[in-house]
Amino acid sequence: MKVLILYGTKYGTTADCTEYLEKKIPLETDRHPITGNLIINWNDYTHVIVGGPVYIGRLKKEVAAFLKKYESELLARKLGLFICCMARGDEAYQQLEKNVPPALLAHASAKGCFGGAFRLSRMGWMDRTIAKKAAKIQTDTEDIRYEAMDEFIRKLTEDPKEPASEQGDGSDE
Repeated sequence: MKVLILYGTKYGTTADCTEYLEKKIPLETDRHPITGNLIINWNDYTHVIVGGPVYIGRLKKEVAAFLKKYESELLARKLGLFICCMARGDEAYQQLEKNVPPALLAHASAKGCFGGAFRLSRMGWMDRTIAKKAAKIQTDTEDIRYEAMDEFIRKLTEDPKEPASEQGDGSDE
């Protein structure tokens, strides 16, 4: 079993999250940014993880395009989908649901929202000005959710053939 991690990133937060996933996943793993010249030998992978940042409610453009273009290949493998954003709880999962094709969402065995960061020191003037005003911040701010990544890994790598714990009524019938 081999895992392919594919991601889009703008200021490095998503790349940092995929590094964490790559180190923690107990399977052989390859990790690549989604670029226009990416060539994938799909037969090499049993699991695929795709993720990217959400800015102003929209998934990074190349990640959204990748999900649409390779939907059939993704549906043929164990799939994990994640986003990085500063929203929490239901609002974060709504961002995921809004930006991923429904068939992929339904198929994914792991879905995650890993938090995000405003890395003002890495932003250009325009993005920095918008982030400061919208988030009401003045310095770099980070809210990475490592526990969400650990749960994501557990869901993606658990063996569905393992019997679930029996929850009977306690009788020996």
